[in-house]
This record gives sequence, C-alpha cells and structure tokens, in this order.
Amino acid sequence: MSDIFISYKHEDLPLVKALAMQLTDLGWTVWWDHEIPAGRDYDEVILEQLNLSKCVIVLWSALSVKSRNVKDEANVGLSRNVLIPILVGDITPPFGFGMIQAIKWNDNNEVDENELSELLRQIKRLIGDPPKTKENFLQKGSGTFLKKDEAKQKDSEPEYKNYSPQPKVKEETYINYTQIKDQGSFQNKFPGSKFLKIKPDDTYAVIVGINSYKDSRIPKLNYTYADAKAIYELLLNPVKAGLKEENVKLLLNDDATLFNLKNTVSGWLFQNATINSTVLIYFAGHGGLESDRTGEEKDGISKYLLPWDCNCDNLYASALSNSELRQLLSTVKAKNIIFFMDSCYAGGLSSKGARDFGNVDDFGKTIAEAEGRVVIASAKSNQRSWEDESIGHGIFTYHLLDALSGKADYDNDGYVSLSEVYKYLQDNVPGSARKLSRSIQEPLLAGDITKDLFLTVNAERLKEKLEELKLKRKKLTDMYENDELNVPVYTQSIMLLEKSDYELSNKEKKLKRNLDAFLNGGLTKETFLDNWEMIIQVQERSIEPPPQKEPEIKPTPQVKFCRNCGNIIKPSQLFCTRCGKRVN
Repeated sequence: MSDIFISYKHEDLPLVKALAMQLTDLGWTVWWDHEIPAGRDYDEVILEQLNLSKCVIVLWSALSVKSRNVKDEANVGLSRNVLIPILVGDITPPFGFGMIQAIKWNDNNEVDENELSELLRQIKRLIGDPPKTKENFLQKGSGTFLKKDEAKQKDSEPEYKNYSPQPKVKEETYINYTQIKDQGSFQNKFPGSKFLKIKPDDTYAVIVGINSYKDSRIPKLNYTYADAKAIYELLLNPVKAGLKEENVKLLLNDDATLFNLKNTVSGWLFQNATINSTVLIYFAGHGGLESDRTGEEKDGISKYLLPWDCNCDNLYASALSNSELRQLLSTVKAKNIIFFMDSCYAGGLSSKGARDFGNVDDFGKTIAEAEGRVVIASAKSNQRSWEDESIGHGIFTYHLLDALSGKADYDNDGYVSLSEVYKYLQDNVPGSARKLSRSIQEPLLAGDITKDLFLTVNAERLKEKLEELKLKRKKLTDMYENDELNVPVYTQSIMLLEKSDYELSNKEKKLKRNLDAFLNGGLTKETFLDNWEMIIQVQERSIEPPPQKEPEIKPTPQVKFCRNCGNIIKPSQLFCTRCGKRVN
C-alpha cells in the first residue's frame, strides 16, 4: 500500500519524476505507472493502487485534461475524498472538476519550493506527517535502498521507478484486512455513521482457555484449549482480522492464574489501550457460584469466572467475581470492550460436557453497565454451555468462529459486524445444542450496540466485489467513451460504486439501486436513464408529523332569568319553578 498515487499524462514525465523524488525524500511511499509488474493486468494494477493509496495527486496539464485515463483515476480519488488536484500552467480543469479547489503550479517542469510547500500542507492534512526514514536513501522498485550518489553512479539518471512495489502474496491472501482498512468503504471519517470499524493497529485482545484446573474437584473440560487457540489464530489471520501479534495475549491453562488475568487487564491493557482503542476479550472455561460475602448481590449469590488456580472452598479469595471484573475493566481507557464468554454458572455438580457449575445470567449485565461495553455470553439464565466431541469445540465457540470467518456476513458486503455475529449465534447455537446435547442453549447479549462494530472481513467476498467493481467500472467507462452517458451521470455512477449503502443519502440509495439493476441486466439503458432523471428531479422532503388538532372548546351556555320574578331558568325548562309563568 502506497501513501501517494500520482496520476499524470506521460508527456509530463519529467515533472512527475522531480515530484516523486521530493516526496520520497520526505519519507512517503509514492506509486506511479512508470513500471507495471510483469504478468499483471495494467488496469487491474492501476485500480488496485488507486484504492489502496492514502492520497491521489492528479497533475492537470494541457494534455492530461484531455486524457480519459487521467479523468478516471481522478474520479476514483474524488469519490474516496483523497484527491489533491494540481493545475500545471494556465489551464482549466476538465468538466466535473472545476468546483474543486486546486493548487496552481508554473509550467516549467520543475518543482518550486513555494509550490511544493502548499502541496505538502494538503498531503499532511489528508494522511499526516511522513514517517521517519533513513537519511539520503531512495527506495528502488526491487525493495532495496541506494544512496543518491550511488544511484547516479549506477545509471545516467537516478532510479525513480515504482517507489512502492507490490509485495508478492499468495492467491488466498490477495486481499487482507491490512490492505483494505484504508479504502473508502466504512472508514471512520463518518462520525454519525451507524457502523465503526476496528483498526488492527489499535485493537487489543485477551484470549483465555482453561481445560484443567489446579483444584482436581473442578471437572475437566475437553475443548476450551482448542477454542482459545482457534480464536487466537483467527484474530491474527491477515485475511480475517489482521491484529498485530504483540497486541494479542493468549493465556492457556496454568498461564491463566488469577494474578495473570488481573495483571493483563490492569497492567498490559491499562498501559497500551487508548481512548480510541477496541479491546476484545474471550474466555472459555468454568464459571462458579458462592454465597455473597459482601452484600452487594441482590440475589445473595456471587458469580465468578474461575482462573486456573482457584480454590473451590473460597471463590471469593481465589476467583474473579463479576463486580471485580467490572472494576478491572474500568481501568482500561478503550471506548469499546467486547467480551465473548463461553462459560456459565450453576449450583451443584457439572454435567458431562457442560462448562459450568450452573447458571445465573446477570454476570454479563453487570460488566456491560458501562458505556461501550458489550458482553455476548454462550447461554441464558438456567441454561448450560455445552461442548461436543463431534465438532471438537464448544458449541458457542464453534459457531462464533464460523461467524467471524465470514458466515455471518448476512448483507454480503464483505464485512462482519458485531450485530451480525450475534444474529448468527442466535440462528445456529440453539439448533446445534438441541441436536448434540439435547439441551436448550441460547446466546445472551448484554450492552448497547447502537454503534455497531465491524470485527472481521469476509476476504473471499471482498475479492469478488473488487472483480465486480472492475467490470462495472469498465462497462460505465465504455458507455461514456461511446457518448452513451453524459459526464454527470458517469461521474456520479462511479462515485456510487465506490460507496457503501451505509454512507448514502436516501436519494443516493435510490440512484444506486437503479444503477445496480441496470449493471446487472435488469434494466435497459433507456429505462435506467429515465429513472435516473426522475430520481434526480424529486426533492427529498423531511417527514413532519401531521398537525395536531386543538381540542374543541364548547361554548358555555348563557344563563337565563325569569322576566317576572328573576328566578334562574335552566335550558330545558318551559315554565318558571317559582312563579309558574311561561318562559319565552
């Protein structure tokens, strides 16, 4: 992934070389199409680099303003809100780009210091300061570094080719979380969006799995070790979550002592997680109950997660209570903490294959009381959490792994959200529990997910979407070049393809549905264009509640008096009750 993509006409190559050298010397990685890797499709590489670059610079010159390729590349940058246009000389930008503020440069094939300073200010506004680099080094396309003087000695001119070479990757890792995290879809640049996406560089995870306990009276579990390892590997997998290895703590069996659990949260997470971080916690093991010794529990029962070194005779002294865990998590500054818990609580002896001593459901509710805390537990009140030999996992974790691997991607957008994960667990865990353990087990969610989170990606779907996008863009571009689409329809169609439904206004959603129906063969070109014009012309109106009618006020009846004696006469009276005279 490059920091900067430069779009230009090849006649402007001297200026591009000078600019690329300046930007690279400052520490940014720069990509331009002077060298396409052998065996790769030209259009595919260009589109790939455009979507992965953090910033797109377009050089509008007398020749490039007439180039369809440069216009297409600039459109992608515009749709992703990462475009920086430069006007080279006294020229007018192409139609559709005239309203975009541009930097003006002289037409002398040189990069003036004053001109460069304004460009640097705009680049830093988009992607921040350049990273620290080795002084006096240039990066070659081969991935090695040469000093400037050495580069000049090797060739008559310095080597500027392919400043950000594409790494060689296996087919199955062609698209991974790290590559797509900076693309236009679902970025956190939409503060009011319903969805947020975890950032692998700023996400931390604690994975706990305990098969056997130091206290031999606690029944052994068969698959919690395998569950924790599988969750750990999934979170590190670059095509699913792509977390950094140093950001994930794995505590298995005798590593999962009470001290280590507390120290990991109040020590490691406290020191590393920031207010903008996301923390994922997974626990697979036993839960336990004991009479409340503090008077804090309304039902008189304390609920615990059992660490490896707990003692059944005194869980208060040796296990992690719900209130204590809540206090521990309060030391973590992260705005989002997601807790997956494959265990439950009960009184009495544990049944074979059950991860509990029994079950009470307010453990998760206690933890999720704070804002940004969500708990997804494996079972509800009075239900056990089961594991089974036929699947080699806990039933809950087995389906959690499937959900995070992409099966929960209900809307087929390539991203798996927290709400989709919970829905998938609701849809699948109960049926498996009935079939495998002949018991009822229903997942429980505690906490608020008004702000949903994208946890993992469905890599296969993202690859399919990239291929679909390429074909759709080509179809629209062919129609545009054949004068079958005008500039506004073409430009906005390209922008709609780049956006997710979550980023669209109501009118844009209608336009995109119309566009998808056309591109998928459901509409003719004429119907598509007619619908487009109708949608554009309709004014979006805010829905206001109908005006409320004021309550009807009945007039107060006038009081009548008898003309003869002055007695009060009621409305229904014909004769005065005092003197007997007839009332007129």
